[in-house]
Amino acid sequence: MFRRKNKKSSEVDIQLTALVDVLTILLVFFMVQQSTGSEHIKVKDSITLPYAEFGYSTPLKENVNVIISDGFIKVGDNELLQLSGGKFNASQLHEDDSEFISALHDKITNDEEWSEKKEFQWVLLADEKVPYETIKKTIYTLAISGFTKIKLASTTAGN
Repeated sequence: MFRRKNKKSSEVDIQLTALVDVLTILLVFFMVQQSTGSEHIKVKDSITLPYAEFGYSTPLKENVNVIISDGFIKVGDNELLQLSGGKFNASQLHEDDSEFISALHDKITNDEEWSEKKEFQWVLLADEKVPYETIKKTIYTLAISGFTKIKLASTTAGN
């Protein structure tokens, strides 16, 4: 009698259930590691941060605080610009781009203390009464100036 040889199949079955379980565990692990606790920033100036119902915190890093109130913009402890009612004067804006604050750009890029901190996390602490337009122009100017790690600070329940 002839025996028939079993031909090996070239098809391979992969069990995806275990792989999906591992990926889910890794995803949960990284999410928990990302939000380990809130960052506490003490503000000397009398500003009221906007309230956010939900938020997340980032790990503590070296921060440069940018404080925006109705009357001024401060970077660190240095008052850089005066505002009137939370808005910029026309002389502080670039003549060709009304979104670009040339006065702020010149002060943070020409000062060695600030220009060396491009890799730092820049945290905007804007008073809740400051117009959104002012915050938007500030973010735009920081980004164009090379400061790309920008965060917005807010308060949440219990903070």
